[in-house]
Order: sequence, then structure tokens, then C-alpha cells
Amino acid sequence: MAINHKIKKRLLIILVIFYFVPSAVLAAKNLQDAFNPNSGNPLGDASFKAGYEPIGAQNSVEATIGKVIQVFLSVIGIIFLILMVFAGYKWMTAHGEESKVTEAKDTIRTSIIGLIIVIGAYALSYFIIKSLGAGTLQGITT
Repeated sequence: MAINHKIKKRLLIILVIFYFVPSAVLAAKNLQDAFNPNSGNPLGDASFKAGYEPIGAQNSVEATIGKVIQVFLSVIGIIFLILMVFAGYKWMTAHGEESKVTEAKDTIRTSIIGLIIVIGAYALSYFIIKSLGAGTLQGITT
């Protein structure tokens, strides 16, 4: 019984993921060093280049709020992606039924509008916070 080409490809991807990722983590002395960019570990270097800092690098309130906002925006992005894939699937399986196509288009439209609103709110709040910070910290010298 021959294994399908798609199944072979999926098995290879799973094998690579389950072999290389744990080996990079286990090569570190402990789990905290696995993601530390100074440990010489390839996983730590990749995490540093992606913008993640080692555990305990910043324990301030601002850093915590920043991480919460980062997680929130990531979840919004995942929800947007899921809605787009779902709407695309509905559109592809509509078989020419106009009501299903319209429903899929409406889902895509509302998803894009929601993403624009979230990004706009983030950009506006970022601009306001940066402007307030620059205005209040101008007289302070270090």
C-alpha cells in the first residue's frame, strides 16, 4: 500500500518539528537559557531577532502592559485570519448560490473593517501616549 505524497510531506514536516525544536531547547542548560540570545543557542538568536526578550529582562508595569497588548493584538490577528479562511471556504463552497456568496463577502468586509478599527485604535493610542510622554519629559534631564 503506497503512502500518498501529501501524507509523506506532512510526516516529514512533523518529524522536522518534533526533532529540531526539542533538540534546540534541550541543548540549553535550562529552559530560560533556551530563549536567551546570549546563550549561543540558535533558538535564542531567532527569538531575539523576532523581538522577544529573555524571561525577566523587563519587570516594569510598562513592559507588562506592552506584553498584554502584544498578546491581545496577536489574538485579534488570529481571529482575523480564521474569519478570512472561513469566509473564503464559504465562498468556495457556495456553488453559485447568491445568498451564500453575499454572506461570505459580508464576513470578509466586516473582518477587514474590524481589523482596520483595531489597528487604528492602537495607532491613535500609541501616538497619543508617545506625544504625552515627549511633552511631559522634555524638561527632565538625565
